[in-house]
Amino acid sequence: MKPIIEVKGAAKRRRDFRLGPLDLTVESGLIVALVGPNGSGKSTFFHLLMGLLQPEEGSIELFGAKACPERDVEIKSRTAYVGDSISPIDETMTVEAWKAFVSRWYPSWNEATWRRLSDRLELDPRKKLKELSTGMAKRLAFALALSHDPELLLLDEPSSGLDPFAWRIMMEEIHGFMDGRDRAVVVATHIMEEVRRLADLIVFLYNGRIVGVYEKDQLLDDWKTIWTSDPADAVRQLPGVVAAEKVRGGGARLVTSDARRTEAALRERGIAPVETRAVELEDILWHLMEQDKQRNGSVN
Repeated sequence: MKPIIEVKGAAKRRRDFRLGPLDLTVESGLIVALVGPNGSGKSTFFHLLMGLLQPEEGSIELFGAKACPERDVEIKSRTAYVGDSISPIDETMTVEAWKAFVSRWYPSWNEATWRRLSDRLELDPRKKLKELSTGMAKRLAFALALSHDPELLLLDEPSSGLDPFAWRIMMEEIHGFMDGRDRAVVVATHIMEEVRRLADLIVFLYNGRIVGVYEKDQLLDDWKTIWTSDPADAVRQLPGVVAAEKVRGGGARLVTSDARRTEAALRERGIAPVETRAVELEDILWHLMEQDKQRNGSVN
């Protein structure tokens, strides 16, 4: 089966910012978290996938064929995008009227899914779009996206403006959307709890480049914080160690990106770890960003 997304050397320049070249493959059945600091190119990447921008280099394939203007209707019928706004043609329209307008564009529209989601997300069909709060507008966009039964779901900061209850419902619905089906989700987020709950793969984007693609569970298994009674200078150069610092009592706290190799090296030197803990995902991404700065500099 062809990947749902296949990006090969795609690049795009926007004023003084350059995205790419990017290489990324997303198979069906995967939820991919796109993470990175503001200005890394996450929204630009989504715009390329949606055909709102065209790459100046390389290619993008969706659903097994090259994405091009001639396939725009087909791609958009199979893809759902939830961004910052719902972009209505008339803000005085009600939720029900806007749903009726949107649903006409999708032969796959599922009215039962819409009714279930609008009820669960407490959408008032009589409410005018201009009267919706940011959170309610996000709920509406999400419900519309899932109701046309897409194969690819693109979510740009999906929990922005949501209260914790709506956020939990969204997490559950995304899992249900993926349950046993040939679909994929790409979610751009700053919320690490979303990454932990949802992601199979983590794509770390920084300064317009993909720094790395990681299996989430493997990443969390590999990165560990280890305390030893030996000084930092004795462990700083061990395999896998990305940071080491002195702690009270003369010992060291080290962070490793390859816990197995580091622990094996400690055993070889007769050093017994005092304590080992998982590294928080936020800290892993910070270390990855710092490593990339050292390799490539901090400017694009």
